[in-house]
Amino acid sequence: MLIYNPVRDDPRVVAEGAALARHGCRVSVIGAALQPNQPPRASFRGMDLWITPIAGGWNPLLWLQAVRRWLRGDLRDLGDGCRRSGWFALLYFNLWCIRLGLKLKPDVIHCHEHQPILAARWLARRLGAPIVYDAHESVPDTVPGLKGWIARRQETALIRRMGVTVITVGDRLAAALRARGARRVEVVGNWKRIDDYNLSFKDLETTRERLKVTQSLIVCHLGQLNPKVYNIPALLSAIQSSPDTALIIAGRGDTRDQVIAAAQCHSNIYWLDWVELAETPVLVSLSDVIYCCVQPDFPQSAYVAPNKLFEALAAGKPVIARRGVGEIGDILERTGAGLLLDEVTPATLRAAFAQLQQPEVRSRLAAAARAAREQYNWAAAEARLLAVYAELAGAP
Repeated sequence: MLIYNPVRDDPRVVAEGAALARHGCRVSVIGAALQPNQPPRASFRGMDLWITPIAGGWNPLLWLQAVRRWLRGDLRDLGDGCRRSGWFALLYFNLWCIRLGLKLKPDVIHCHEHQPILAARWLARRLGAPIVYDAHESVPDTVPGLKGWIARRQETALIRRMGVTVITVGDRLAAALRARGARRVEVVGNWKRIDDYNLSFKDLETTRERLKVTQSLIVCHLGQLNPKVYNIPALLSAIQSSPDTALIIAGRGDTRDQVIAAAQCHSNIYWLDWVELAETPVLVSLSDVIYCCVQPDFPQSAYVAPNKLFEALAAGKPVIARRGVGEIGDILERTGAGLLLDEVTPATLRAAFAQLQQPEVRSRLAAAARAAREQYNWAAAEARLLAVYAELAGAP
């Protein structure tokens, strides 16, 4: 597997890699040290991780040092000052994928997103290995400028290639990829293992006591704090004027400082900084509702089906979302597992919290979420993934 990130915090890569490892495949994941303190070699959930150094910026001396490291096979980190992405960083990552891919000699190359396409195509030709292209998002709607033009051309050439199997996160994006010429597309959703969310009352109460949550309604938002993706300012404003509602919030993004400041002033905002994947199930299960209001002008809004939605369904929890936005809107309209808002403002959110304070409303929405997880669960997604691999490489 090739993925241009540190791997451990990517729910999709971890779920797919761990599933293949459990079913007898040797899974090697080549990632990139875009976050600090990433060991270059590690074993993680049955996978072998190879985390390559990042050589960002426009420093020719650094590039020379990076190339020397690559020639020697030296995976040591180049330092925090190099950790941003860029043209050379992307090329350097592909060079590492090629070097390590030749060493590992895989039977299948699983290319996550567009950044490692160059390496995936070269390795496929050299090793005679099939490619699984894993489209997490719509490249034409995401990557701007010249870099976007190159990425779109590379992706289009790859998905039209005979023998390449495309897997993606949802039906809307699958249809868009087929329209661009993809020969075979399978939906392997970011669905979750129900067993991970079947937690005991004791586990939940222990977490409640640790966080010192006392409010009668708990709202949860874990992950992206970019206001261009989720309407975080409206959420904070609504919570600040709803003393009987708690907000458990964690993540990274532009509103991080705003969230921290709000948590310091309001005792009903519980700021957890960054949450590891393993901690997500207990926090979602403790909550009464998951906040997932995607901004309608977000470039991926037509396709978005976020992990938060499927975490909520796995835990049997309702979702607050914006009506008519993305695949999340389609799923919630169809299943009735959430409150859909025409506008996301502090006033509409306070009204939603007031509805959810009513036990009968919460119970009805939770029952719909539990019914929906019979369709949207990892067992179904895993079966599709394993079927693709069985066709490509036979039984492990």
